[in-house]
Amino acid sequence: MKLIPNWKRVATKSHSVRAMVVGWIIFNLPDVIYLTTQVDLNPSTFSIIGNALFLYGLVGRLVDQGIGDA
Repeated sequence: MKLIPNWKRVATKSHSVRAMVVGWIIFNLPDVIYLTTQVDLNPSTFSIIGNALFLYGLVGRLVDQGIGDA
């Protein structure tokens, strides 16, 4: 596996990477809240937000983000 030349720029600027990072946080947040506060939240809310972020990431892969090759 070889990284693309501008991987740092892509990692900080691309919509899909942002959506994956925030989606990962959203999907894990109910567990973290439960483990730290013993408050049980409705996971459906977080599932809807997480799925919307993944959809945003898919659309973000198709949009020209002006990152370029270099």
